[in-house]
Amino acid sequence: MRIVPVLDIKNGRAVHARGGDRSRYARLRSRLHPSSDPLESARAMRDRLGVNELYLADLDAIETQSRENSSVIKKIIDDGFKVWLDRGIRESSDAEDPILDDLYRVIAGSETIHSFETIESLVRRRGAESVVLSLDLDPHGVRLAPAFRSNEVGDSPLAIIEAAYRAGCRSLLVLDLASVGGENGFGGFEIVDEVRRRLADVSIAIGGGIRGIDDLARAERRGVSAALVGTAIHQGLIDREAVAFVASPGEHQRF
Repeated sequence: MRIVPVLDIKNGRAVHARGGDRSRYARLRSRLHPSSDPLESARAMRDRLGVNELYLADLDAIETQSRENSSVIKKIIDDGFKVWLDRGIRESSDAEDPILDDLYRVIAGSETIHSFETIESLVRRRGAESVVLSLDLDPHGVRLAPAFRSNEVGDSPLAIIEAAYRAGCRSLLVLDLASVGGENGFGGFEIVDEVRRRLADVSIAIGGGIRGIDDLARAERRGVSAALVGTAIHQGLIDREAVAFVASPGEHQRF
C-alpha cells in the first residue's frame, strides 16, 4: 500500500481541511514547513516522507469552477510530482482541459460530476486506470452534485460505484469528508469491503481521518492500495518509517 500526501489549495495557498466544511479551512500550519505556499509545502512533504506522489484538491475549482490556481498547480507538476488532481470536473467538456494531460491521476468527484458520460469521456482521453471516481461521503450519505443526484442510478454508494465501473472506471477513492482533519479514524470500511467482494479488479484508495500507522495497517489488510493522508503528516504522526512500513508490495497494490 502507498501513502499519498494531501494538499488542499484555496486562493493560491495551502489550507488545513477539517470536516469537509470548506468555509472553516484556515491556512495550513505544518510542523514540516512554516509557509502555506503550496509548492514549498509539497516539497517539505516529499523531503520528509521520500514520496513523489501528491493529491491536490483545488477547492476554488470544486466550489466555483475557478481556474485561478492553475499556475500553482502547474508549478507543482513541473517540479516532478506525480499529481492526483481534483479540479471539480463537471461536464464532458472539462475532460479537454489541457492540464489533465500532465497528471498521474484525474479525480472525478461525486460532489461535482454531472453524469457517467463525463466519466466515459475522461476514460477515453486518459485510460481506465488513471481516472479515479471519488465517492465523497458526508454524514448524510454520498455528497452528490444536483445533476448527478437526479441520475437514474440514485444515490446508493454501491450503485454509483458499479455505474462508474460500467463507464470504464477501474479506480476508486472512498473519501470520508466528515473525518477529514479529525481524530475518529476513517469511516468508510464497509463500502471498501463490499467493493472488494463485488469488483475484485478495482483499485481502492481511502482518505479522511487517517491517524497513524495502525489505521494504515488496518486499511492494507482490507485490500486498500493507497491512503491519502494530510493532517497526520503535518502533525508529524506519519514519517518516512511509516511509509516504508506500509510500502511493501502486496496483492492489492495496483494504484
